[in-house]
Amino acid sequence: MRCIYTGLVLAVLWGTGCGGTKDSDDDNNPGPGGEPGGTLNVADFFKSGSRIKAQVTTTTDGLRWPDEWHDSKLKKTCTWESAGADGALYCVPGGMEYVPAGGSGYYLDASCTEGIVVTSEPVAATDFFMKRNVGCGVNPTFHTVGAEITTSVFAKSSTGACDSIPVSPGFKAYRAGPEVAAGTFVRGAVKQKQADKGITVHFIEGEDGSAQLHHIQDTVRDTACILQKASDNKVRCLPTGTSTAVGNAKVAAVNNTCTEPAFYSTCGTPRFAVTFAQDQCGPGAKVYAVGAKVTQVYGTTGGGACQLNPQSPPNTTYYQAGAEIAASSFVEAKELDLKTHGRLKIRGASAGDKVQIPLTLHDTQLNTNCAFLKDSAGTLRCFPVSSIFSTGNLFADASCTKPVGLSNTTSCTPDRYVLENDVSNPSDTSYRAYNAGQPFTGTVYVSVVFGTGGPRCIQTERNPGSTYYQLGSEIAATSLVQGTTKLD
Repeated sequence: MRCIYTGLVLAVLWGTGCGGTKDSDDDNNPGPGGEPGGTLNVADFFKSGSRIKAQVTTTTDGLRWPDEWHDSKLKKTCTWESAGADGALYCVPGGMEYVPAGGSGYYLDASCTEGIVVTSEPVAATDFFMKRNVGCGVNPTFHTVGAEITTSVFAKSSTGACDSIPVSPGFKAYRAGPEVAAGTFVRGAVKQKQADKGITVHFIEGEDGSAQLHHIQDTVRDTACILQKASDNKVRCLPTGTSTAVGNAKVAAVNNTCTEPAFYSTCGTPRFAVTFAQDQCGPGAKVYAVGAKVTQVYGTTGGGACQLNPQSPPNTTYYQAGAEIAASSFVEAKELDLKTHGRLKIRGASAGDKVQIPLTLHDTQLNTNCAFLKDSAGTLRCFPVSSIFSTGNLFADASCTKPVGLSNTTSCTPDRYVLENDVSNPSDTSYRAYNAGQPFTGTVYVSVVFGTGGPRCIQTERNPGSTYYQLGSEIAATSLVQGTTKLD
């Protein structure tokens, strides 16, 4: 199965890998607009079709910024996945129930072979689909909802036995119906649209005329790549996808001191091993050739101790690092400003002379990157992006009146803002923003509710490795750039 990011372009190419990315389904044809190679406008990176529509956030200063994609016929958001026997790309709805094909989940029979769906969500055969994902090397299939099951169902216990269990009150069980007919989902193809020194840029083009960025390709090494700070502290396009195993010594290590990472790969035979920087101030990612397979790995516990990790996730293989590959051999990218809309700038990166890719928004007044989120009134605002976050229930005093924020990452220049999840409206996710105060080193308290009583303020342990901050003055939501969401 191919994993396709369809939200902000930033998620596709800057610091986020996609485990399912592979290169074999590209047809290397130029995209709409003629021969690949010319510089693209920002709007070229998200184009609506007759059915697949880009949801964008707009401002009064002319900004159009992508959010997600909607299938206007099915009236659902969708993402691109390889599916079916031919492995073609289809824009399929999100939030589907999974039909198990072995392992955990619910089954119709006492042998736990026919997977079913048990759900509390209302089910309508006209707009509900199920997904069956068999495993490595087999593309998922999508099915309509089948008949409701009124008898007991089966599930595997921790010992592996298949036991009969009743369906809980308020839940219903369904069999998978027939595989969805051709045309139910919009089909797409990956096509090359730009070329430069050592790289090409590829888009997904839907059969309905929609188009969006898919990946950058390192043509020298024949692998997809993402923009990351490399070990020479320059941003470069480093390998990703099924060609690449990823390592972090704190998660999995080949030695009992958890200092040498074990690189893991799922459903693939990697050629590269990449360890990404854990400290933003330190050296960037290092790339290695893949070494020998590892059958025994170690990992750190919550307390920081390194111990043997006896279990591995399904379909996961671990490797040692081979010889390091010089950072200078990978294509370098330069950060640049692409376009200004009022106080917001679209910032991106260039690789070579022709490739210019939009990545994020920058608020020039606050001098920080920002992202559109709802404020307490439900209005979209471009809130400052920050590593300091407040959940609204951690405090610096025993009366729980002085909230604190915390950051789990190291920043060379500490963030100047705190983003807080506004808990005053639990029915909808909204946010508030504050200027960051001084680091807080004292006792931390948490507000909790026990039973039917009111909230109590109790002392809690500090998270190891986290930095706590006092909250300064609030930034008025109305002072932030307002956005409006619409479908193109």
